[in-house]
Amino acid sequence: MKQIPQRIAFLCLLLFPAPLLAQPKANDVTTPLHALQPDYPVSYGAPATESVKQVLDRIYRYLDTVTPPRFRDRSTGKVLVNTAAINEQTTWQQGDFRLTSYEWGVTYCGMLLAGEATGDQKFTNYTMSRLQFIADALPAFKQLYKQAGNNNNPLRAVMFPHALDDAGAMCAAVVKTFERGWTLQSAAYGR
Repeated sequence: MKQIPQRIAFLCLLLFPAPLLAQPKANDVTTPLHALQPDYPVSYGAPATESVKQVLDRIYRYLDTVTPPRFRDRSTGKVLVNTAAINEQTTWQQGDFRLTSYEWGVTYCGMLLAGEATGDQKFTNYTMSRLQFIADALPAFKQLYKQAGNNNNPLRAVMFPHALDDAGAMCAAVVKTFERGWTLQSAAYGR
């Protein structure tokens, strides 16, 4: 009978210290966070310049497609080809985003930075062409607003901002674009 308790005691002595002697699993309690290897499904690291440029090009192609710098006539659906056709029925050509929103002011600044970082002029031209489009249409919409009191016109927030979100980011984008050499080409502005 004495052998069974002795065997159990012997096995316990052999097995009990094993967890105490095992290396603790690395976690934020046992190891500083900067020394831990991440266990993410996506491998992180410094991306190659080419891969960053490929992503930026893909973003550019998408945004250039889904933010057409065009107006259309709300009643006929026809795209307006010049500012002389602007009337009370004029609205944005349908896209995924509005060209004068707060978010788009931020996007314009991002495109300028992408152009600067990559040296690829298409990013800068994206911002310059959209802002030129808005600048060209502004006199017609101002005149229309005076004549008809058209509060639904697409450039109302730019002409008469009521909150910082109406034009703050757009103004920043315009300033940054001027800093990069953009000049208004519209005859309405005498340049």
